[in-house]
Amino acid sequence: MVLPTESAYGIATDAFSAVGLAKLRQAKNRGPELPVPVMIGAAMTADGLVSGLSQDARDLMAAFWPGQLTLIGMAQPTLTWEVGAVGDESVSVRMPIHPVAWQLAKRLGPLALTGANIAGADLPLTCDEAVATFGSIVSIYLDAGPCSEPTPSTVVDVSVTPPELLREGAVTAAQLQEVCPSLVVSQ
Repeated sequence: MVLPTESAYGIATDAFSAVGLAKLRQAKNRGPELPVPVMIGAAMTADGLVSGLSQDARDLMAAFWPGQLTLIGMAQPTLTWEVGAVGDESVSVRMPIHPVAWQLAKRLGPLALTGANIAGADLPLTCDEAVATFGSIVSIYLDAGPCSEPTPSTVVDVSVTPPELLREGAVTAAQLQEVCPSLVVSQ
């Protein structure tokens, strides 16, 4: 399905569906060497997906979820799924603040979600742009109007101690450091 997020329209499938993930990767021309982030509807779901969440990670989740903060941690070793990159045991998780995306994740469970664009192309800011890209390849399009904030999520690696800022986006380094003073900012 294609759905709105805070920054652009995304393409999503059940995070535990190998068939769905294969179709998502094929539609986007995204190979297995690239991970697919996971969108969740409740912070406690992160414990089922990410192994060993630190207090710093929990503090960041409490301060910025739902919102535009993506955390990268080590995936629970008991999970069988295709969201990670080949040979990579990490997982990216985020709890969106967009009401449509958030409600879907709450009701359907973890969703593998990435931008609704072909790899390398601009992200669609409207549902019509996503339809023009994918057409009948995608089964469901949820149109919630144009996205108003094309700023990407901030990405923090919480698999290391102290956590490390990998990409500054909607949540600034200064905002993160107010909650997690030990955050490594190497940009």
